[in-house]
Amino acid sequence: MTTIELMIVITILGILATLVYPHYEYATDNAEDNVHLQQLKVIRMAIQIYHIQHGGNLPNLLTNWNDLTQASTYHNHAYGPYLADVPLNHKRSTVLDGYKIDPPTPYGYVYDYQGGNGTGDIRQTNGSGKKLYKW
Repeated sequence: MTTIELMIVITILGILATLVYPHYEYATDNAEDNVHLQQLKVIRMAIQIYHIQHGGNLPNLLTNWNDLTQASTYHNHAYGPYLADVPLNHKRSTVLDGYKIDPPTPYGYVYDYQGGNGTGDIRQTNGSGKKLYKW
């Protein structure tokens, strides 16, 4: 191959890469969104099952995830664990109490607990704090 042919091939490959890259970036963002939503679905289902099996009480996720990750008893019946591991959101498992709060970056989850009187809804940040996922 001559130098000119080689330059033409490199130029064509560069143009093709420029056309394909935005689609790859969109697919990556879309996949990340799906991971967050699927994780929230699993957590929300665990909260609902705990709520039903524990007489309408919500799990207290503000101090730790033990209510969902360890077995418990209620009225002499053994229940759980509801989750195999503590869910991590960008290496964070921290939970902020309140539903209508936009969390600062260090928080992984926002949980409507309100001393056990909340709705049990849970939201998740995307790590940068700019995007909030809700199931």
